[in-house]
Amino acid sequence: MHYTPVLTSLGYTPNDALKAQVKRCIEEAGLSVPDLDKIAELNEEIKTMGGYVALSNSEDVFKIKCETSDITALKEFNLAVYNWGQENGFKVKKLDGKEVFYITGKDE
Repeated sequence: MHYTPVLTSLGYTPNDALKAQVKRCIEEAGLSVPDLDKIAELNEEIKTMGGYVALSNSEDVFKIKCETSDITALKEFNLAVYNWGQENGFKVKKLDGKEVFYITGKDE
C-alpha cells in the first residue's frame, strides 16, 4: 500500500518509519485505504476547531486531538468526531480527562 498521501495530508513528511507506523495502525484497527481518505477528510474538517488527526506517539493508532481552550470549539470538536465516527463506521475511544480520541477500529 502507498501511505504517502495520508501522511502528507496529516502534515507529515513521509519516511520509512512513519509509513511502517501507518501500516501497523491499519492492521491493528482493521482499516483500509478508503478509510485513510476519510481520516484525512476529518483532519480538514476539525482544523477550524483547533483539532487535528495525528499518529499517536505511544500506541499504533491514529489520534484525534483538539488543542483549544474555547468551550464552544471543544463542544463542536467532540460532536464532529462523534458524528464522523457514526457516519463512517469508525470506533473512536475518548481518553479520560483529555480532548483526545483514538481510532480503534471499524464497526462490524
